Amino acid sequence: MVSFITEEGESVRKGNIFKDDSSNVFIASAVEDGVVVLQRLYGSGKYDLGSNLMKRGALYTLSPFATLDFAGLTLSRTGELYPLIPFLGVSYTYRYSQINVFAGLKTSLSLSSATGSSFFLFKNGYIDILAGIGTSTSFSGVSLLTLFMYRYNLGIFSLSAGAGALKSELYEFRIAPAVSLGVTI
Repeated sequence: MVSFITEEGESVRKGNIFKDDSSNVFIASAVEDGVVVLQRLYGSGKYDLGSNLMKRGALYTLSPFATLDFAGLTLSRTGELYPLIPFLGVSYTYRYSQINVFAGLKTSLSLSSATGSSFFLFKNGYIDILAGIGTSTSFSGVSLLTLFMYRYNLGIFSLSAGAGALKSELYEFRIAPAVSLGVTI
C-alpha cells in the first residue's frame, strides 16, 4: 500500500485510479482528512518513494471465460464503488445452445494485502468472487451466474482459474472448473 497527503485544493475520492512512472496502477481505497491510502491493483515494477502519481479514469476489464458446460464474457468497471465492481456479461451453454445475459457485482481480495507477502503469486494475485442475475435471450426465466477464481495479473493482462456455476431455465445449477483470460484498459 502507498499513501500520500493531498495538496490544498486537490480533490481525491475513494475509488480514484492512479498510475505511477513504473506503470503500476493504484486505487484510492481510503480517503480521510486529506490522507489517501492507495492499494496496488497491478503493475510491473516496485513503487519508488516520491514517484510521480497521475490520476487516470476508471478501469475496464474484458474477460472471456470457459467451463466444461458453458462459456461467456464479462465487461467490468473498477472505480468509485471499489471493492464492489459492477459488470455486464453474456454466457452460452454448449448443450442447449442457450444464450444468457447478466448484470451483477464482483469483488476482489488482494492476496498481498491480506497476507502481507511479496511472494510473486500473492504480489499480483487476487481472489475474485462474481455473482450476476439475468435472463435468457428469449426472456424465459431468471438466470444466475457465479464465478470464484484465483486471478494473477501480468500487467494489463490477467489469467484466472477456479470454478463457475450457471442456473437458467434449461440448465441446472452445476459447479464446473473454470478458466479466464482478461485485459484491462
